[in-house]
Amino acid sequence: MSAHVYHQMYFHIVWSTKDRLPFIADEVRDWLVEQVKSAASKRNAEVLACNAMPDHVHLFVSLPPTILPATFVGEIKGVVSRAFHREYGEARFLKWQMGYSIHTLRNKEQEIVIRYIEEQQLRHETGKIWPSLEPIDEPPGEPER
Repeated sequence: MSAHVYHQMYFHIVWSTKDRLPFIADEVRDWLVEQVKSAASKRNAEVLACNAMPDHVHLFVSLPPTILPATFVGEIKGVVSRAFHREYGEARFLKWQMGYSIHTLRNKEQEIVIRYIEEQQLRHETGKIWPSLEPIDEPPGEPER
C-alpha cells in the first residue's frame, strides 16, 4: 500500500454559542478567528476560510482522511474556549452549544463557500443568508453540558 493518499475532503463546519447568546463581541472576533485557524492548522487541517458572528463560527477546512471530523470539531471548540478564558478571564464569557453543523463539499464549491464565509457580517446585516450554510439550533431534549 502506498504511503501517500490523494484526497479532496472539504468540510464546512458551523457551531453556535450556548443558547445562541452573543458571546463573540466585535472586539474579540478577530482574535477568536485567529485562535480557530491556529488550532485547526496544528491539527493538520488546511484552513480555507473562517469567520465568526456574535453567536456562531464558520470554519471551512480540508481534512486529511486520518482525522475524524467529530474529534476535530470537539478539539477546536475546547482549545478555543480554554484560550478565550485564559486571554479574557472573568471579564468575558464563552461557552459553546454541544452540537455543530457539518457539510461535505466538492472542490468546485470552494469559491462560493469561501466568499459566503468572508461576507458573513454583510449577509447577516442584509438578511442574505443561506439557511443550508447556517447553524441549526440545538435539538430539544439535548442534554446540557
